[in-house]
Amino acid sequence: MKYRHLTPIKTPTLILGALVFVQGIAGYGEGFSEVSEESGLTYIQAEQFNPKPPLINHLQTGGAAAADYNQDGWVDLIVTRMFAPPILFRNLGPDEEGIVKFEDVTEGSGLENELNYQGGPENFNGVTWADLDRDGDLDLYMTAFYSTRHYLFINNGDGSFNERALVRGAALPIEISNINTGEGVHHGFSVSMGDYDNNGWIDLHTTDWQILSDSPTYEQHNVLLKNLGPLAPAFFRNSNGEAGVALQGQEENPATQLFNRLGFSSSFVDLDNDGWQDLAVAADFKTSQLFWNNGASIVEGPIAFTEGTEVAGVNEAENAMGSTFGDFDNDGDLDWFVSSLRDNRLYLNNGDRTFQEVTAERGLGDAGWGWGTSFIDFDNDSDLDLIMTNGHEDLYGEYNINATVDRTFLWENNNGQFTDVSDAMGITDFKPGKGLVVFDYDNDGDQDVFIANTQTTPTLYRNDTVNDNAWLRVNLIGIESNPLGLGAAMHLKRTETDAPLYQQVIGGSNFLGQNEATTHFGLGSSDEDIYSLEINWPSGISQTLHSIPSRQELYVVEPSDQSRWLIDNFAEDEIEDSFITGDSADPDKDGLSNFLEYAIGTLPKTADKTVIYTTRNSASQDNLIIVYERASEKTDLDYFHEVSTDLTNWETLAVGEYSAQVIEHKSNGRVSVKVVIQRPGNEPLFLRIRAQNK
Repeated sequence: MKYRHLTPIKTPTLILGALVFVQGIAGYGEGFSEVSEESGLTYIQAEQFNPKPPLINHLQTGGAAAADYNQDGWVDLIVTRMFAPPILFRNLGPDEEGIVKFEDVTEGSGLENELNYQGGPENFNGVTWADLDRDGDLDLYMTAFYSTRHYLFINNGDGSFNERALVRGAALPIEISNINTGEGVHHGFSVSMGDYDNNGWIDLHTTDWQILSDSPTYEQHNVLLKNLGPLAPAFFRNSNGEAGVALQGQEENPATQLFNRLGFSSSFVDLDNDGWQDLAVAADFKTSQLFWNNGASIVEGPIAFTEGTEVAGVNEAENAMGSTFGDFDNDGDLDWFVSSLRDNRLYLNNGDRTFQEVTAERGLGDAGWGWGTSFIDFDNDSDLDLIMTNGHEDLYGEYNINATVDRTFLWENNNGQFTDVSDAMGITDFKPGKGLVVFDYDNDGDQDVFIANTQTTPTLYRNDTVNDNAWLRVNLIGIESNPLGLGAAMHLKRTETDAPLYQQVIGGSNFLGQNEATTHFGLGSSDEDIYSLEINWPSGISQTLHSIPSRQELYVVEPSDQSRWLIDNFAEDEIEDSFITGDSADPDKDGLSNFLEYAIGTLPKTADKTVIYTTRNSASQDNLIIVYERASEKTDLDYFHEVSTDLTNWETLAVGEYSAQVIEHKSNGRVSVKVVIQRPGNEPLFLRIRAQNK
């Protein structure tokens, strides 16, 4: 069956919000500056102690996720700790001296409330922000360590959260556990978010390490959590079996005969450009796996994915830990970098569901014990550079600092070749880094880096790189698609003849760290308006914006799909009949065509008394006043108020000799509109409200 789709947007009329640009941040110079202390990020991830095996895995913990959870225009942080609650840091923006600072607002948020943990531990590790119930605010999901369950915190919309994992099917509870041996408990690592079935609801994937091969709780580790959607928002089901994504170890590998399914980080990411998010899992002891999304079979049958790791050639890393995706060679598909134990892997996407391992030849060979990693365009020159944090410690928590293997690395991309520029750019820390986050915390148009370090204080690198390169930051607001636009593909052309820059909105984990959902484009030295930005939403809707000024932050709302409205209001056989479902058809004979019913949000099969398109003032009135109501603004339509004196010639309200006031009030999904026009004289005056496709 085919349904009508609306014309893609050709002008940036749906861009909401504006850039918040802070000038004069203190201490600007070249490269990066370490500013964690002055910014108020001085917590300790865990108190050091000297455990004995097997209780040593917490030396691999330390997570963080970035998002503007209170929607004030400044990106906030959530960090996880061992043996203590997480910390919610609110970004306060610049103080009087221009220094952007964070404030610990955990108290009173519900994140510190032991009742929320229901007697469980406070050992949180992986974390992600996501609007799981589609109510307009961001919820939190956190994995836990040495724990019998994971945690889901639902945002109340007032800065507080309630823990609801058990009742909503997201806790993945384990009944058998032995905290003294680690047997059976969760060793929860990263959590990623995506919309693998493209139904508009955000799903989750958790990773877990050290699961005994014969454990009766096998199915509660490394889990795909399907969001049950509109009938049960933010309620979840373990869908490993039906989706075909249960991790498998290598029985011929002695390291995985005892411990199997050793997941460290995962991502929902479309690697074959078919519009469906695949699932890539970086795992220890050469157990990484790649699952291709079968797309249409999600509707037609239960098996959503097909395992394709060996054929794809992406299981080369001996100990894959961190993971990041980006089009570093600008050929229109996403490549995959995996951090590992002295054998990092850069997989070049061939575009045919196979990859070429090019680590050494591209300059990314032996670089230590890598953990969190991310592609980043730190100099805004339009190609993707790469950053990776390291951290090596022995079994008893004593850090073996080694300048060769334990530093954070920053590599600059030069035409697809990477060069280590760490020292030159001020990346000089040797702390035991784990989680890594890339975000623009000071709203100055370049990307900063936060690193969560194990058993010590964190590192915040402010990007002080000084050049004239332009940039664009894009936030997507899904309507038909999921709220964050996860899975959307964006192609940006700086000029009409330029090859496009390709990025995808990915909710993957860098290893315990979640970048902000904002997509950052470095644009190089040109300050000309951007020729075009094409957005291909997960819903299948295509949207193109033209003539976009650079050096700004955009909030782009997805156009609503009129075909969904048809499906909701008409039977299948009726949709095929244009006499019933055509734009000009009026099946309920109430004087409102289907298109007008759609525009104002009334029912096409139920007669409505609303008349919205013409009215006239009397000679005794000084003003013409009309009040009407419509559905909340549909993002695929433009609304116009037009006036006429003869019902033949119409002009847009407030043009020419008329002046007007338009007052809108939004409530309960409706928009009440009051229009007041000053009467220019005694002649008749008519008003109509017109809607049209963008």
